[in-house]
Amino acid sequence: MPASQVLIAGSTFAISDGSNTTAVSAVETGTVTATGGTAVIGYGGGLAGLGTTKTGPLTVPFTIPGLQTAVNGLPNIGLNKAGNPNCLVAGTAAAPTFTFQNDLAGQSIPLFVVDPSSALTGGTVTFAMTTPGTSSGGVYAALARLTTLVFPNTKKDVKEVTSFDSAGYTKEYIGGFINPGDVAMDAHWIGDVTQDYNTGIIAKFYGGGNYSMRTNVPAKIPYPGGFTPGLQVGFGGFFTDGTPGGAKHDDLLMVKGSVQISGLPLFSKSVQ
Repeated sequence: MPASQVLIAGSTFAISDGSNTTAVSAVETGTVTATGGTAVIGYGGGLAGLGTTKTGPLTVPFTIPGLQTAVNGLPNIGLNKAGNPNCLVAGTAAAPTFTFQNDLAGQSIPLFVVDPSSALTGGTVTFAMTTPGTSSGGVYAALARLTTLVFPNTKKDVKEVTSFDSAGYTKEYIGGFINPGDVAMDAHWIGDVTQDYNTGIIAKFYGGGNYSMRTNVPAKIPYPGGFTPGLQVGFGGFFTDGTPGGAKHDDLLMVKGSVQISGLPLFSKSVQ
């Protein structure tokens, strides 16, 4: 069974047909015409759902090792667990390339920006997206319209490690494995979409496979100049239930479903 993805964009619940399962990692290219001064590079996405972070002032002309150290020093890029950079910098000082890899492979990546605090002379520094990053998945077809979405209640196991050497004869504990929980949703069926043992949510439930999923939820919290971006939650998991619910007279037929998450969910800025 090919890997499939679930997408909740706004209030629509959709699932891919799995026709394209190849992830593409983002590549950005810089163009440096400045001959001197300093540049401060900003980055507004990546790990842990952090906001925009900035490098310190970087001397122009750049060096490739200097750029690599600077961008991977940002907390929302960083190194993976093995200590390898999540952004590989190559190219030349005038045309550096930034390939996102490891923990940031196969993700939609925001464009680097030059912070206004930069003090460039003799030209500019700009960035362009050479290859947009995309996760694995195929063409999405809407299956249901969400009415309620409940995010997972993640919980960490607690392990007792008390011994006779414990200070003050007081019990001691450490954190154990994390149970990522499940995602619950209520939705209306979309009448013109087939729902049977071969197609739709029911097929995914009875299929019993693990699927790569993500939800996009729009935010409604205003800030000066607009609204905050929505939240994207990505996770792998499988359906534990997916049954039609009731419907009032002249109302739409309901469906209730739950997905047990398997592995670590990732939280980031929503990408519509």
